[in-house]
Amino acid sequence: ALAAAIGGGTTAFAVGGDPPRSQAAPAPSPESAGLAAAFLAGRHAEAATDAEIAVDFYTRVTELDPGNSGLLQNTYFLAAQSGDFATALPAARKAFEIAPRRGMAQVLVAIDHFKKREYDKALTYLEKPSGQTMNSFALPVMRAWTLAPIQPAEAALVELTPLTSFQDTAVLVDVMGGLLNEFYGHNDAA
Repeated sequence: ALAAAIGGGTTAFAVGGDPPRSQAAPAPSPESAGLAAAFLAGRHAEAATDAEIAVDFYTRVTELDPGNSGLLQNTYFLAAQSGDFATALPAARKAFEIAPRRGMAQVLVAIDHFKKREYDKALTYLEKPSGQTMNSFALPVMRAWTLAPIQPAEAALVELTPLTSFQDTAVLVDVMGGLLNEFYGHNDAA
């Protein structure tokens, strides 16, 4: 039955030649599923909002097709969303190697280095992207906060300048600037 092939357990459709519920094939496990079955099972789990199972199947798919940046992106995005950074970070690193400008991989890897206080390494992932994408919004904020512990206030504050080109972000730029000034002890400017 199709439901079993995509991870639906023992559910069978009440159509033509499908077996009765008790005879349906069991769902594949992430370890035994082939590429198509694992992908479809991952999509099914994602649609059912079961991120943990979806990540298991997407991880299997990336083992079978390790150069597929779209599948890696699905994996790290869902893994990070569900708090599984042990899975998200390796997938993000691999996705960044394959397609550095696609998705949020560079942000995840930069955050990991930032958490470890490896500011110079974090900065290597925070290059300025072009266009008005999510990354072009997030990266200036990340760069500013990554520079804060290692550079003067002016160097960190100037990183917020690209945000002024986004519509309706003046308040956010002011808030970030205030927080950075507070970090530096410039309370009057904050």
